[in-house]
Amino acid sequence: MVKKSKGKLPKQNITLNENAFKAAVEECPDLKGNYCIGLKALKDEEACKIITDVPKQLNGSIDIDKCLKKKHPEDNRWDYAIGYKEKSHFVEFHPAHTSEVNKMINKKKWLECWLDNDGQPLYKIHADENFIHWIFTGKFAILKNSSHYKKLVQHKIIPVSNLTLK
Repeated sequence: MVKKSKGKLPKQNITLNENAFKAAVEECPDLKGNYCIGLKALKDEEACKIITDVPKQLNGSIDIDKCLKKKHPEDNRWDYAIGYKEKSHFVEFHPAHTSEVNKMINKKKWLECWLDNDGQPLYKIHADENFIHWIFTGKFAILKNSSHYKKLVQHKIIPVSNLTLK
């Protein structure tokens, strides 16, 4: 006989639906089993560059690059997905030099293709039109009036030093 609980459900009956980001990660075959609480998927020096206005609403993170390295070893893979306020954000940490512009555009194209296919569950809960973020590492070395910067603007990917999720 199953004993009925009064009030709160027992912990084992809690479903993944209580965290839409975690549920989306677990629905992606390539990512299943690799969900991390908070920003634990990121390196410490990267996590400190993510700022949230309500830290309790940080839903977790996933290292996309690490999870897909074997399946796509030669591809320009994106780094991470972060869940905040039940929405997914995609974050890449990468140097901001003119020589890296085409690589970043290729990384973004790879991410969009992956989201259209195996990453659909995460895409379904993406934040808004600004859900793909490039946080530059080191010095910012792209002149804002250069053709390289204009190319980035055209592809809607602008490097920032820190990311504030709202």
